[in-house]
Amino acid sequence: MNLFSLLVLSVFALFHYVGYRFWLSYWVQNQNMRRLFIFLLIINYIANVAYFFARYEIEVPLWLYHLLSLSIGMSFIVMLSSVATIVLRYLLLIPFSRNRRKSVKKMAALGGSVFMVGYSSAAIYEGHLFPQVESVQLTIKNLKQPLKAVQLSDLHIGGLIGESYVRQLVESVNRLQADIIFLTGDMTDSPIHQIATSVALLGDMQSRLGIYYVLGNHEFFHGVSDALGAMQSAGIRSLLNDCAVVDGLINVVGVSDLFGAKLGMPPDLDKALEGVDSSLPTILLAHQPRFVKEFVAQQNAPIDLVLSGHTHGGQIAPFSILVRMQQGFLKGLYSVNERTQLYVNRGTGFWGPPMRLMSRAEITLLELKPS
Repeated sequence: MNLFSLLVLSVFALFHYVGYRFWLSYWVQNQNMRRLFIFLLIINYIANVAYFFARYEIEVPLWLYHLLSLSIGMSFIVMLSSVATIVLRYLLLIPFSRNRRKSVKKMAALGGSVFMVGYSSAAIYEGHLFPQVESVQLTIKNLKQPLKAVQLSDLHIGGLIGESYVRQLVESVNRLQADIIFLTGDMTDSPIHQIATSVALLGDMQSRLGIYYVLGNHEFFHGVSDALGAMQSAGIRSLLNDCAVVDGLINVVGVSDLFGAKLGMPPDLDKALEGVDSSLPTILLAHQPRFVKEFVAQQNAPIDLVLSGHTHGGQIAPFSILVRMQQGFLKGLYSVNERTQLYVNRGTGFWGPPMRLMSRAEITLLELKPS
């Protein structure tokens, strides 16, 4: 099990403790019922551990994997229900006398439970919706003709995202009749030998000017060379600190993900820009949007548009707050400076549980027009 998994499981252990200490202990007064809920929390955490083994170490039946993935979502929801209970508890305690506070605490815990049911139902519903097409119109300086581009990101092929999902996605993309397609990382999230057929289907996407791909952080968890090889076999051009001048119309520049710096494959923007045609507009593919703040903005790089993903738009609100704090950007279109624009895709798949809230999965349709 990798370091990422161990860190996440440590956080989830904290979630379960907080859930018992600040939510269930107020809501459940009967000792036998309390023992039952403690047992359920333990089972859910065991399922968390099993999920990571099923995701990265062993193969399990799909129905079991689905159940294990939902335990990840339940861990988030237990934490949020605890926060809701704490907030309600202190808000409700203000107008009540001390001798009534015990019943008020129960009311707060019950409110947290109602929140949990509604929140989890909404998140599961939105998480199972197919990605919507998000149309974005942009003007690009020095662009010779209008271009229709499609961006996919964070598909996370593996686990619950397999051949049927990818095939449906390919059909949806082909209906858009894109001139060019961009894949901005985390397209795979399992060993390639387990998902080779699904990855190969990506090569069935049709575009006049080709498909361009950059690594995300999750490709590093399962073998970068295998991921790059699978994309090449599918006819997809990988840009690893490299540039492609496409049909005399645009420069497409791609950098390795920031996570690659830990494994000897750091992003190198200077190297990637070496081959650009300065008379053409430049589009940069960089998986994590914070790359813009750390490199593009600081160096005042000659880039017109940056396409990123990674954030999943927060995937499950209100974790979007933490994502924005860590990345500096969350979802949608941003103006970085007078020249450079940034678009952050909310993700075309999901990581962990098939749950989303206020951040539906998307296929981005970018309509690029000359300024």
